[in-house]
Amino acid sequence: MSNEIKIPYIRNNDHYEVSFSSILKDFFCFVALYNYVIPISLYVTLELQKFLGTLFFEWDIHMYDPDTNETAICNTSDLNEDLGQIEYLFTDKTGTLTKNEMQFERCSVNGSIFEEKDGYLYPASDGTIESPIDLKNCSREMELFLCALALCHTVQTSKEGESYNATSPDEKALVEATKKLGIVFEDDDDDMMALNILGQSKMFKKLDVLEFSSERKRMSVIIEDEEENIILYCKGAETSVIPQVKKGPKEITLKHVAEFATQRLRTLVVGYKFLTRDQYLRMSEKLKNARQTLSSEREAVVSDTYRRIESNLTVLGATGIRDDIQDGVKETLSSLKEAGIKIWMLTGDKLETAENVSLNCGHFEENFIRLILQQQRNPDSCREILSEYLKKIEEEELKNFGLIVDGESLTTALAYNRELFRKVCTKCSGVICSRMSPLQKKEVVKLIKDQRRSPITAAIGDGANDVSMIQEAHVGIGIMGKEGRQAARCSDFAFSKFKYLRRTFLVHGHWYYLRVATLVQYFFYKNLAFVLPQFFYLFFSGYSAQSLYDGAYLTGYNTIFTSFPILIYGLFEQNYKETELEKEPALYLINNRNTLMSWRNFLSWFSLGLWHSIVVFFFPTLYNLHNSSTLIGGRNIFLESFGTLVFHCSVTVTHLNYFPTVIPPFTVLVSVFVENFTSTNYWAYLNLLGSPSTWLLVILVCTASLLPDFTDATFDLI
Repeated sequence: MSNEIKIPYIRNNDHYEVSFSSILKDFFCFVALYNYVIPISLYVTLELQKFLGTLFFEWDIHMYDPDTNETAICNTSDLNEDLGQIEYLFTDKTGTLTKNEMQFERCSVNGSIFEEKDGYLYPASDGTIESPIDLKNCSREMELFLCALALCHTVQTSKEGESYNATSPDEKALVEATKKLGIVFEDDDDDMMALNILGQSKMFKKLDVLEFSSERKRMSVIIEDEEENIILYCKGAETSVIPQVKKGPKEITLKHVAEFATQRLRTLVVGYKFLTRDQYLRMSEKLKNARQTLSSEREAVVSDTYRRIESNLTVLGATGIRDDIQDGVKETLSSLKEAGIKIWMLTGDKLETAENVSLNCGHFEENFIRLILQQQRNPDSCREILSEYLKKIEEEELKNFGLIVDGESLTTALAYNRELFRKVCTKCSGVICSRMSPLQKKEVVKLIKDQRRSPITAAIGDGANDVSMIQEAHVGIGIMGKEGRQAARCSDFAFSKFKYLRRTFLVHGHWYYLRVATLVQYFFYKNLAFVLPQFFYLFFSGYSAQSLYDGAYLTGYNTIFTSFPILIYGLFEQNYKETELEKEPALYLINNRNTLMSWRNFLSWFSLGLWHSIVVFFFPTLYNLHNSSTLIGGRNIFLESFGTLVFHCSVTVTHLNYFPTVIPPFTVLVSVFVENFTSTNYWAYLNLLGSPSTWLLVILVCTASLLPDFTDATFDLI
């Protein structure tokens, strides 16, 4: 009689022939057996966690604005964790840092400054305010200036005629200012514009409009008055209008514009010229031909035609409009800087205006050494200045520098000195870019994104001219302001005020990153701790493809027993309270530069998974090798019970650190699951639970599994 022991799940190697088909069969068996190490369910869990996480962002009562009745909006769930990794923030000024509530305050007309107060214009001289001027007997230049403000716009009157609707808050502020002064824009009906000038109604025929664009930075309107005079009125940025001026007090107007800018006023320059009938007809024909151009150069042709028509202007003066800073902006910028985020202001306003607003809101600090790059068209000259600035920064490393650059110089720097410009910018504590077009805003964001280290960037704005920069940044944030919802619709996240950015980054960003990083690495860890015992069992099963675990356990491990607790963790974990995160912005730096997802951290999780797999497999194995009576009543343990024991230890250990309260419900869940859904493991789990040695073994396994944590905690205390 043969003494050969035949075990059904171990092949008999004496009768086993090696062939290609057997190798192929074993290969696919092992692939099926060990594929659980790849966390396929991670994708589903992660997407669900991100989607549900965005709901908490939108439900945050602290992000609700009672003034506008607006809540925060999340347009995507793919970038939640990036909110906790921001290194550069690019922000618009008007409507983003400021309220976008424009109030006409001052103007310069024919070389003299006037201040508006209570519906009157007062001459301002050396800080003293004299008696108001009489508009009925005012100069011709003042009359033309006020008519230009009342006619050169795209404002529409409401149905009742009592208020104005405008896409540009500046235009609305100017039209409302002329109304207070007695020159009322009443209607714009097709080709006719109606003004009430000091009680007298006058009609103006609107012949053409040369539209505003962010590239042109000006707009013009051609009108014909009741005396059949044809006049072109033009208004826009001084860098755009002044080059078109041939007559008038150009120098003194520029001086006044600079003065207004230092007072944090938004400035526009106004010019005009009279046209003869023949001149207008020729211009009209050129405009018609340019607008009918079908080639790809149509926009350039139209722009060039506009430029020619708007040449030889006479400057009338300039306007100064007040736009106050939003509440909470200064505190928000201070917190973000403390959190290690570098902030760049990108604006279309004048350089001096941007600089003064920056100082007032705390973007630039008084101790900043300001480096100014202005009106640099020559690449060589631009390079020399940038090289000098770089040398100065490197020699005085302990000081804070702030770079201020205008749009003209920015174009030169990006085209000819890109790398040098980037070095200077990244070494500065803050940067201001003024008189920028939407395309330039996008290019500046791209400049930082394209670095070798590729820091995570965020851009925030409220208008259509900010869309390109919002879409270029890693994270785009829209402000639901007074210039429409285009920026909010094109962004990843949106809210109504800049101050909510502080909570978005410091609280939600910190939590999002922690939760996602832990969830992802926990999935790899728990699957490793679960699958490696299968591999170890290979050496005890004659290298067969016999599974250590029952099929029900293999199916339910990721879907039932381990995914739900980490999902809950990924939604509710708060390593710091929100008050702590807002009070201590430096906590944001803890997770800076993807710290939790580094190779070092990943290897730490991998090592933990390896150790836990060794503990949960070899402790029960060694125990059963020396003690065959594991079950109650002195019965021997069999494969199903041993696999169940290892499974129980594996799930218990993987839950122990993060979800200890899950372990008791897990015990009940497994017993119900096994009793009702499996036949091979019938009573196996209950028999294990009825054995005191099982509970002692589980305690021993849990204690051994925590040794790395105890060791790490001990070294932290030393």
